[in-house]
Amino acid sequence: MLKGLISRKKEKKHVLYQIAGIKFRVKHPIDKQLAKDFIEHTVPEKTVLIIEINDCHKETIPGYYKHLKELGYNVEILIQYGSDGLFSVLPKVTVVWECNNSTFAHIIQKANFKKYHCLLFNSKRIYCKKNDTAVEGIDVSEYLKKIPEGKNKNIYVQHHINKINEYNPETQIILANPAKEELLEANIVNPNYFGDVSITSKNTGLVRFITVGELSSLRRNSGLLLEAVEDLHNKGVRNFKVTVIGSGNLDRINPKIQNYFNILGRVDFPLMFKSLEEADYFLPLLDPELKAHRRYMDSGTSGSFQLIYGFLKPCIIHKTFADIYGFDTSNALIYEDNSKISKKMHEAINFSDESYLSIQNNLKTGVERINNLSLSNLNRILNKGLKQNDEH
Repeated sequence: MLKGLISRKKEKKHVLYQIAGIKFRVKHPIDKQLAKDFIEHTVPEKTVLIIEINDCHKETIPGYYKHLKELGYNVEILIQYGSDGLFSVLPKVTVVWECNNSTFAHIIQKANFKKYHCLLFNSKRIYCKKNDTAVEGIDVSEYLKKIPEGKNKNIYVQHHINKINEYNPETQIILANPAKEELLEANIVNPNYFGDVSITSKNTGLVRFITVGELSSLRRNSGLLLEAVEDLHNKGVRNFKVTVIGSGNLDRINPKIQNYFNILGRVDFPLMFKSLEEADYFLPLLDPELKAHRRYMDSGTSGSFQLIYGFLKPCIIHKTFADIYGFDTSNALIYEDNSKISKKMHEAINFSDESYLSIQNNLKTGVERINNLSLSNLNRILNKGLKQNDEH
């Protein structure tokens, strides 16, 4: 008789119960066995523990994993929530601890982190839901009652460059430096490794574009994409497809251009990576005319660039952002006015195999330079943390 009156739904932070229309949430129970295993397991010498508290930013972890391994460190990973298949790109022997928020909090309070060479927090700022429509970020030191530390100083990934001087910048790393401040060049450690991905040549026949990320005006101007596709259609260009990955919706698609889109929504990482391998060009859809996108000019960076680097996908990008992030006509297709994006897409469709390979090779050269800088910076930061601890 009670069937249908009682329901239970597992959410990321809680378990949602509904009884006769009344809703209430209960914290996840602590996974005592997982916590016990973490607390008691033996940690090899020279092991760095990567910690992610947020439900985002996880995609940078394989890149940092690879840089650390290249420098001779062992690596373990501790995250809240789930990985959505992300760590399938790493060797099967990789030690990954995935746990709910209650178990995570228990581990942070009870474990001895001095077993680790150091801790790398993958997010310096933690995003907390303020209300149904807003999210606020607080520093990890405010989020955790006590910050655990390994044998040496913690390293923090700062995704908000304008916040880097609020705390010791010498222990922080950034993905990119759009502000072009020379003082921050030494902080860049760019993660663009997503496993042994296939670097593919340009498709013959049907050319594939892709855009990845939340379909929100805060992140990208999807209206530019709709206008560009409609313009190409009106000019008789038919041999292309656009894959759209990310939460949200593409509103008001003209029925006549519906068939050009492959809208996947939010997907797991393996499917996203497969779609990127199959694509030819990446569309960041950043718009300098939108106030919300100005953060990508000075205080932040877009995950789109990590995917462009990792999969060597030539991007079609506005000149404002191209100048900031090191793209030019040798490694990208650049437009100076939003109305010209369809023209660049048409140009991309008509690229010869040789032209496509040339732009891809130039992009690869840039990525190699970024990776060399990243390894050098990370090695120095790790050694500096060690020396500073030795002095005290």
